[in-house]
Amino acid sequence: MKDQSLRKLQQEMDSLTFRNQQLAKRVELLQDELALSETRGKKNKKSAESSAQLSQEQKSVFNEDLQKKIEENERLHILFFEADEQHKRLEAELRTRLEVLETDAAQHQAVVDSLTRKYTDTIEKLQNDKAKLEIKSQTLEREAKDCRLRTEECQQQLKNLQAALGSRLEESLCIINEKVPFNDT
Repeated sequence: MKDQSLRKLQQEMDSLTFRNQQLAKRVELLQDELALSETRGKKNKKSAESSAQLSQEQKSVFNEDLQKKIEENERLHILFFEADEQHKRLEAELRTRLEVLETDAAQHQAVVDSLTRKYTDTIEKLQNDKAKLEIKSQTLEREAKDCRLRTEECQQQLKNLQAALGSRLEESLCIINEKVPFNDT
């Protein structure tokens, strides 16, 4: 909306400048005609008396027209000045608003940067913790596997020992039965 108002004021200012130039040319033309008319009046003194009244009427019309043009020019200058002042006020307001927005943006960016650093550090720490836990988990899995293997070996050794002891026991029992007499008393 401010841009639209600013464009409208700029167009009006351009229009007023153009109109002012037209009026200035018209005033210059009228002044030239008046000077030419006065010059002719001096050369033609004979016809001056007969055209004196006509010249006076023309001067009156020229003066009236000139006065209107001067008033119009003054009015246009006032409008131009007011439009220029309004434009300057609007520009100052927009600059102030821009500064506030830039300050806010800088503050928000600082917060975003701070949070980004914080979360990046947290993510890095969690990734390091995860890596350590994975290594620990792998180590524990290897140890558990080693323990299972040793347990299986121990169970196998126990079975072997039980089998060996069982066969020795049988041998010993056989020897005892053969060598030790039976006493029934």
